[in-house]
Amino acid sequence: MAILDQLIDVMIETPEAQLPEVVAKNVMTCDQKFFMRLAARCDGATDDERDQIAQLSGLVMRILDQMVKQTENKMGQSAEVLQAILLAAADETTGEFSVPLTQEKTDAMKKVMELRGDLVDESVIANAYAWIRKSSEDSLDGMVTILQTVLQLYAARTLSSSKFASADADGAVGEVNALLGADVDKWDTVLADVVTNGCGEKAFMEELQKRMENVVLGMANGSYSQRVLAEYLK
Repeated sequence: MAILDQLIDVMIETPEAQLPEVVAKNVMTCDQKFFMRLAARCDGATDDERDQIAQLSGLVMRILDQMVKQTENKMGQSAEVLQAILLAAADETTGEFSVPLTQEKTDAMKKVMELRGDLVDESVIANAYAWIRKSSEDSLDGMVTILQTVLQLYAARTLSSSKFASADADGAVGEVNALLGADVDKWDTVLADVVTNGCGEKAFMEELQKRMENVVLGMANGSYSQRVLAEYLK
C-alpha cells in the first residue's frame, strides 16, 4: 500500500509531458490494485485532491492504452528479429536445430544480434520469454535451450555496453566483461583465474554490484529486459 501511495504521489507531482516515462518505468505496478488505490484515496480527499486523482487516473489509462497499441505494432517486427537470431542456429541445409549448440552456431547468433543492434529491444525479449513458455508447454526442450541462449547473449551484450560499464576496460571492468562474454559452462574457470591472477574477488564483486544497481535503478521496473539482466548477474 505504501509503495502504491508513494508512486501516486510522484505521479501527481510529475509534469504531464514526463508522465509517460514514469508510467513506463512502473508499468507492472499500474495494474488493477493501482487504480483501486486511486479510487480509495478519493474518500476523505478535498475537491482539489479528487480532481487531481481523477485527472491522473485518466492520463495513466490513456498512456497504458498507447503503450499497448505500440507494443502490438512492434510484436510483428520483434518476432521477425527473434526468428532471424534463431535461424542463425539452424542447420544451413536442413533448417533443423541441434543442441547443445556448437560454438560456431552461438557465434552466428551473436553476430546476427549485433547486426540488428537496437532492434533487439524489450519487445524482442518479451517475445523470447513467451516462446520459452510455449516451447516448454509443448515439451520442446531443445528450443527452450536455444531461446535461453538468446537471452544470455542479449544480457552479456547489454551488460558489457557503455550504459552499464565504464570505458576503462582494465581491471575489474574488463574481467567482468570477459566473464559476461564467456560461455556459462566456462564461468567457474574464468572466476578462478580472476581470484588467482586477476583483480581479486572483492574488486570483481564490487563491479558486479555496480552493474546490478544500474539494472535495478536505470531500467523500467518489472520489464522483461530488467528481469533477464538481473537473472544473468545472479
